[in-house]
Amino acid sequence: MRIRQVHLRNFRGFADTLIPLVEQVTVVAGENGTGKTTVLEALAVAMGGWLSGLPTDEARNLKPQDVRQLVTGVAPHYGLADQYPVSVTAIGDVYGETSVRWIRTLDRPGGRTTTKDATHVRRLAAGASEAVMEGRDITLPVLSHYGPGRLWQEPNDWSQSRRGPYTALVAPQDAVDQEHGNDAGYFARRLSGYRYSVDPRCSEKDLMRWIRLQRLVELDEGVESASLRTVLVAIERCLPVTGLHYSVRHDMLLVRGPNEDLLPFRALSDGYRNVIAMVGDIAFKCSVLNPHLGTDALTKTPGLVLIDEIDLHLHPQWQRRVVEDLRATFPAVQFVATTHSPFIIQSVRPGELVYLGSPPEREYADQSIEDIAEYVMGVAVPQKSERFRHMLEAAEKYIRLLNTPTATGDEIEAAKLDRQEASLPFSDDPAYQAVLRVERDLRRHGAGHAAG
Repeated sequence: MRIRQVHLRNFRGFADTLIPLVEQVTVVAGENGTGKTTVLEALAVAMGGWLSGLPTDEARNLKPQDVRQLVTGVAPHYGLADQYPVSVTAIGDVYGETSVRWIRTLDRPGGRTTTKDATHVRRLAAGASEAVMEGRDITLPVLSHYGPGRLWQEPNDWSQSRRGPYTALVAPQDAVDQEHGNDAGYFARRLSGYRYSVDPRCSEKDLMRWIRLQRLVELDEGVESASLRTVLVAIERCLPVTGLHYSVRHDMLLVRGPNEDLLPFRALSDGYRNVIAMVGDIAFKCSVLNPHLGTDALTKTPGLVLIDEIDLHLHPQWQRRVVEDLRATFPAVQFVATTHSPFIIQSVRPGELVYLGSPPEREYADQSIEDIAEYVMGVAVPQKSERFRHMLEAAEKYIRLLNTPTATGDEIEAAKLDRQEASLPFSDDPAYQAVLRVERDLRRHGAGHAAG
């Protein structure tokens, strides 16, 4: 699956908006509140067109909180009016067909997400599912959605999935395997690679269960698991580490860090854990969905991966390379990510940036971090701190008045005091702060008497 464009109507904050997406990487940027996360949620709904055609409960449907609300009336007697219909329309390439169009709609309060305008994509998914059941070596797309809380919450277990906001039960037999700890049976079914596809939480538990199973198979059969080695290589490509190893004795993943120390996964920094969990999750799902591809599962599995705040927990050095690392590791996958980082924006290629809100003042490609921060992200004087900018503005005003023949002594003195006050919040000298406060009080007291 590769989505070329998504059209949102009455979806959260969007009344009627078309979002174009490019071939492999689209980075969505903009100020807080412009709808970056909303775009990813809409794409997760679009993913549901494919997922709803599979024998699963794994689908992100339209929900009451997705309905755009219009403020009516005049304060304090205003109200909120829900706007219907709510729809997400996608156009893209699905299962070998190009320019496939499907719509998922919520028509009324209390209604369900309609499927009548997504019939074709559902049939394509159903056909793929039948091919899997018949044992044919067809290639399935990987689908994943990673939210900003991906490290902190494990998705609901199968027994709780129907009570949560996201469902994750692939088939009745999966529930039996989960209850009895039959990892071999569970991961042997290819459609289990769609577990938690649209849940923005990342299942570290599933990843570690799969790695543990592969290591046990290696020890039991005395043959190296090509799938496990492929997944570990994918993680190492995106991390400045080597020597990933799953210790059966300690039942944990060990990582050899920059200092050559072996560290357990849970002892790593959030940045390391974030990359390992996310890249490992994509990689092992590629292997589960498409075992016939063997070591080519990473490079030949298509799909769509959504990443909210792709720069999360990453040092700027990693931010500058994470997009290219993902692009190189999963060349057939389409990534759509959001960011607030100028380093991420600097790293993407021309045409790959979608900026919500006011358009950038200039093209971002090959620009400096300062230019991106100022002309793309709207940060004034990014080379200097906010403190410096306030002091500079006050000093400029004071100097202009000194050089203005018509300026009065009172205006110059007021500008001088403003310049001093601009530096007051940033001074650690209590005596200096006390002097400025006394001068300010005396000036205001004198001004009050003059007015009287």
